[in-house]
Amino acid sequence: MNQYDLAENEAALQEMMELTSQTMPRLELKEHYRVIQELGSGSYGRVLLAEHRKRGKSMALKLMQKKMTRRGSFLLEYCISICLASHPHIIGTFGIAFETKKHFVFVQQLALAGDLFSILEPGVGLPELVVRRCTRQLADALDFMHSKALVHRDIKLDNILLFDKDCRLIKLADFGLTRLQGFPISPMSGNLPYTCPELCSLEMGDILDLDPSLDVWAFGVLLFCLSTGYFPWDLALDSDNQYQEFASWQNDQDDSFAPSLWKAFTDEALEMFQKLLALNPDKRSPAVEVLKYLETPWRISTLNKMVEDLDNYHCLETENNMSFLKVNASIECRVFKEVCSRTPISESSSGCHSSYADSGDENQNSPSTILSKKGSSRCSSSLNGLVEEEKWSEDKSSSSMALYDTCSSACPGSPTSMVSEEKWIEDKRPCSRVPSSEYSSRCPSSFSSFVPEERWAGSTLSLEELVDDTDDISLPHEEEDDLGFLAEKL
Repeated sequence: MNQYDLAENEAALQEMMELTSQTMPRLELKEHYRVIQELGSGSYGRVLLAEHRKRGKSMALKLMQKKMTRRGSFLLEYCISICLASHPHIIGTFGIAFETKKHFVFVQQLALAGDLFSILEPGVGLPELVVRRCTRQLADALDFMHSKALVHRDIKLDNILLFDKDCRLIKLADFGLTRLQGFPISPMSGNLPYTCPELCSLEMGDILDLDPSLDVWAFGVLLFCLSTGYFPWDLALDSDNQYQEFASWQNDQDDSFAPSLWKAFTDEALEMFQKLLALNPDKRSPAVEVLKYLETPWRISTLNKMVEDLDNYHCLETENNMSFLKVNASIECRVFKEVCSRTPISESSSGCHSSYADSGDENQNSPSTILSKKGSSRCSSSLNGLVEEEKWSEDKSSSSMALYDTCSSACPGSPTSMVSEEKWIEDKRPCSRVPSSEYSSRCPSSFSSFVPEERWAGSTLSLEELVDDTDDISLPHEEEDDLGFLAEKL
């Protein structure tokens, strides 16, 4: 944001503050509100849960002691809160401000689920899914603030309010230290782990121009804390061993030698932290940069769990597929067998490992034996172990042909799937004269994939003879009607 926009924003804030000061009434708190309990307190004052006596609505009252708060500071916080309240992840502030004999007061949205500090388990942190939710919402809130040239200056667990324990809705709060970008700031007493190194190292009498990168640094520390349950250092100074180790790693930019406290993170997460916690504030990425890393795991334990779950899924999927093959194998192979059996046995039985011809000489006059005498297939689609050879020898009943006819519509190698009825009516030439390409181009399981073309060339069976063969087979009534219809067409 350029200097002109900054000056314009500053003028607008000043105007809001003046108007609020002129219209702010003086009230007795207990006359208009029934105080239920205290929600929090600090050097700024207190936050009370109260109910409006006339409206019956519960709300949060923020009280600041007059003897410790300048009127201008109160008005600035209130007006900034009003300006930011439209964002879904910034605490709402109502247009109600007043003063009592001892306090300045304004009214805010109520968040009864506590703050992030209240749900963080020390030394453990929050589940990664919850951390991601918090990351997305806070990044959006900070991006909105920074687009208005406002810097929060106090990003920490206590200032992130919850509306549910699963962090599906969280909101940034407490704008007591918020100032416009470029505002000169002096060294602060009692620096926190969230404080950036350029502010921690500031000497007495020095001035630092306020910049959004201060919030970005605090945001990175907060994300580390949410993920692990502890701070990466006490202060961002060279006298702190943890920080010194981190600073050395940042300067080397060597992921293989990540500090001991950071080894639990994946390479993608480490890259994100390196951008948020760049030692040079000019190289620090904006807060919304983290949105690029929400689709990848942050912790190595999470990554390992994802790999394990994926392996288990593939194993289960493979087992299911094999079960499907075993259930449907016998049906498919019988259908293919009846189609392939039109080739003379002398030419093809030696090529098919699962041939009927190998099943023995019993029941020589059964329909299935008649078919096997005409030939079995050199069938590349045979089960090869999924169905035992004995299974072939057991099934010699006439129902095999019925099964073939019933399943032809589902079988990729059935005649009806390769050639329409009209094609069968027109084509009464011997099978040996029909080019195999007419069938193979339609179906990967066509006749030419069962029996080589030279086998067809040697066949003398016509389509009429094939139909006549089926008349010798005892079929259920429905299947006989179907084949009769086909014969009539021919």
